[in-house]
Amino acid sequence: MAEVFDLYNRQRHPLGRTAEEGGSMPSGCYRLWVSGWIESAKGAFLMVRPKAGEGRWEAVSGGVAPGEGSLSAVLRHVKEQLGLEIDPKAVKLMNSERQERGSIFYDVFLLRSDTKLDELAVNADLLAEARWMMPADIAQLDRDGLLDARMQYYADIVYPE
Repeated sequence: MAEVFDLYNRQRHPLGRTAEEGGSMPSGCYRLWVSGWIESAKGAFLMVRPKAGEGRWEAVSGGVAPGEGSLSAVLRHVKEQLGLEIDPKAVKLMNSERQERGSIFYDVFLLRSDTKLDELAVNADLLAEARWMMPADIAQLDRDGLLDARMQYYADIVYPE
């Protein structure tokens, strides 16, 4: 079954209509997308490599379901992909922008957790791999072309001013 999502106009106002993943996006319409960068106290980030798509590394990411908010969506994706429950109070919105490529509104969150890899319930149907990485490791993925294109803002997250 294809994923269904709400449609929004350029100002991020809901249009009261939905569309399905894989179909053509109606002209002038956008959807919501989220990423959750999970940071440990040691400054490592929990990165995942999805089975679908090009198999590049990314932060936990996914679409926002109809009627769902971005915060609820990122918490849901973290739970679905990693079996990890994060306290909403430990989540911070880092960036929100409209991206013409992909016709999305993209909300990026920073989450905190020190969960060990062997304590995660990695969803093997969705993910090929999950790994804690230091900022230098993520930068190397980018140089090697192994970081998902949506993650190109990573330096703003892993190297905060």
